[in-house]
Amino acid sequence: MKLKNHIEIIESENGIECLIKNKRTSTVVVIFLGIIGFIIPLAVFVSSFIYNFNIGFGFIFTILFGFGTSYYFTRLILWNTVGLEKFLISNKTAEYYCDFKIFKRNEKTIKSPFTVEYRTDNKQPENDYKENNYGRLLIISLDDKIESQFDIPVKYLESLLTVINSKINL
Repeated sequence: MKLKNHIEIIESENGIECLIKNKRTSTVVVIFLGIIGFIIPLAVFVSSFIYNFNIGFGFIFTILFGFGTSYYFTRLILWNTVGLEKFLISNKTAEYYCDFKIFKRNEKTIKSPFTVEYRTDNKQPENDYKENNYGRLLIISLDDKIESQFDIPVKYLESLLTVINSKINL
């Protein structure tokens, strides 16, 4: 079952897989900053051989800072273009991780007993609440919790909770 473009629910015998996709943003600025973060250290490195610079603290700092900045912006580009959150919910465990296609981050597993719910900060009347409000998916156990990073419309969260409650015995 697909809900909009940013939530996908996949039911299987083992449980439910929920994919929450990031709303795509313009990546021109992020790509530009990532390229600059890579080109500046490369230019310093090449100019050090051309002009016979001594390799000192400033040189090493520039190289490390530039490549670190480039790595950060590469992750940001991947998150904004192909990034998604994956929740794998079964009777015994709930697993969560952020998928950047090239690597995974924030892996977390919660064992049963746990509850699946959502959180929202908006205090609107009930009728307007479901249409215009956003919330985040929460999986809470006695000693840990998992919270989604993306805001999702409440009506889709309620549909997701209905599917989870009908499929899994929590």
